[in-house]
Amino acid sequence: MTKILATISRRTPRLKGVDMIRINGAFGHPSKYKKLLDAKYKGKPVILDIPGDRKKHRHLTVKDEELIDGAIDNGIDYIGVSYVETHWDVDIVRAYCNERPVKIIAKVETRKAINNLDSIIEAADGIMIDREDLSNAIGLERVPAIQEVVVKRCQKHGKPVIIASQFLRSMLNSSSPTKAEVSDIDRGVSQGADYLMLSEETAIGKYAQKTVDVMRRIINARKRRAQAVILAAGSARGLGGLTADRHQSLLDCGGQTILKHQLDNLTHCGILEEDIIVVAGKGLEKMRKELKDTMVHLVYNPWFETTNMLASLWLAREKFGSNLIVVYGDIVFDRAILKDLLQDKKDAVVVVEKKRPDEYEEKVCVCGDKVVLHPDYTNLPAPAHKSIPTGDAFGEFIGLAKFSGRGLSALLETMGSIINARQMGTYLLGAVERMVEQDIAVNILQTKGRPWNDNDTLDDFKRTRKVVFPKIKKRYLHKR
Repeated sequence: MTKILATISRRTPRLKGVDMIRINGAFGHPSKYKKLLDAKYKGKPVILDIPGDRKKHRHLTVKDEELIDGAIDNGIDYIGVSYVETHWDVDIVRAYCNERPVKIIAKVETRKAINNLDSIIEAADGIMIDREDLSNAIGLERVPAIQEVVVKRCQKHGKPVIIASQFLRSMLNSSSPTKAEVSDIDRGVSQGADYLMLSEETAIGKYAQKTVDVMRRIINARKRRAQAVILAAGSARGLGGLTADRHQSLLDCGGQTILKHQLDNLTHCGILEEDIIVVAGKGLEKMRKELKDTMVHLVYNPWFETTNMLASLWLAREKFGSNLIVVYGDIVFDRAILKDLLQDKKDAVVVVEKKRPDEYEEKVCVCGDKVVLHPDYTNLPAPAHKSIPTGDAFGEFIGLAKFSGRGLSALLETMGSIINARQMGTYLLGAVERMVEQDIAVNILQTKGRPWNDNDTLDDFKRTRKVVFPKIKKRYLHKR
């Protein structure tokens, strides 16, 4: 989750709640900060900015070398290189460091740096996008779009990214932020920035600690917001010609598509459109058309023919916050089930209908309110959850789940292991079984007779249209 990087001066009071410290080499040698850093911020990573000149080609001056040597001698973790324009600017600094223990952050603040972005990201250990200087180089109106590009490119390369400058400038002399500043911070968090940086606000501002507290509250509020991912990338073979050119989520289930029904349920229960992700495969252009007037994020699974639910979920992982709802793209369901799921405080919860399931369904064994493995789990043919004898199962997983906190961390770690092992045909419930195998608690939430249906076959879809969806629609018609 996004962390806070605060710039300090020797007059800055001790700041609580910051994750990383920045000192500016233009205002003194690192040795002058060592006592302060050891006393107030011991254990926090520190970055030293080496100043540069926009108008001059990057080369190391004697002062630069003194700052780098001072940074390394005084245990500074990162060196921030200003006005980087090509990967050579990073390479020059790295060569001087000569494998000494310090990492290099390239500051993106020129037009040329944007043009050479990928090679700079590859050369550096991380990127800082300095929006103030960048706006002078490319124009203020272009900065938001470039910010998003830089964050996405860094995520693609697996490098950390810092968004810097002007987040809470009004708090230099005011105890409260503006609404625009709050939105700006929220946007940086939603894009997936690793750090948001405070500059003058904490270095010389009148309300340094309050500025940190405000940023922390905004980040935490964003962190608590639920997100949803709809897995709609399957090949939908069981529905014949109805899904020849589209996923079944785009079929009309009774006046609206299954996808529209799911989006309505999610937004009605308080999940914002911009916090919803749809993973698509078959019929990508039709899915784009369906979502064109929304703020829903679309992720493409190009391997949809040969992968399963877990691979689609893995492809969307960079957009996850810390409270995730997972929805199979082929289900219709009573929104009251989703409401109960969102209110459940447990970290990993799967929704189950208690019944004697059919042989082909995703079956669950339960003890109390927790998922357990079948006694013969290790000997069952894969996928194990589909091979459980119907008489031994508690019920059927309906394709709706929640993962938050430790549950989400465990899911991500488990998914990573499965994907690294190239087990691309794994179901979501397969990952849940792995979690249970590692003694991670996965709880159940029962449907309690509330209507739902999946749509794997023509018979399923007929039942949805004739029985299940009319029942759901009737229940909520008067509440619209």
